[in-house]
Amino acid sequence: MHVDLLLSEDGRRTATELTRRLKVNPASVSVAVNFLVEHGYVRRERDPQRRRDIYVVDDDAWYHSIVISSRQTLEAAQASTAAAQTYGPESPVGQRPAKVGAFLEQVSLDNLVRPPPVGASIPPDPRGGEGPEGFLSASWR
Repeated sequence: MHVDLLLSEDGRRTATELTRRLKVNPASVSVAVNFLVEHGYVRRERDPQRRRDIYVVDDDAWYHSIVISSRQTLEAAQASTAAAQTYGPESPVGQRPAKVGAFLEQVSLDNLVRPPPVGASIPPDPRGGEGPEGFLSASWR
């Protein structure tokens, strides 16, 4: 579905168009599109006249997907760090999640500190953005 949207003239298709073009059932389109939306590859627009969704792939969709992935990685880093604190960062059990947390935090921040491509919009942090990812998103607007 993503490739079909990328190859469409205007980067837009309805669920009916995707179903017809790809010869799949509507439930498959729904599941696939929800995944693409959740990961920032595609966005939904509502057609108020026809009361249906139009799925759109933006030129900066790849950047959006990286920001979303980095935010999710940072959440995993924070959970690992919290687990390390629970077990004690000096204990053998606490050292493993502490190392995982530090590594994932670095990976996430490496992606988030790069400025967006010229003209790219920053996807909003759905949680309101406290912490590094929220700060960076707000500072680039």
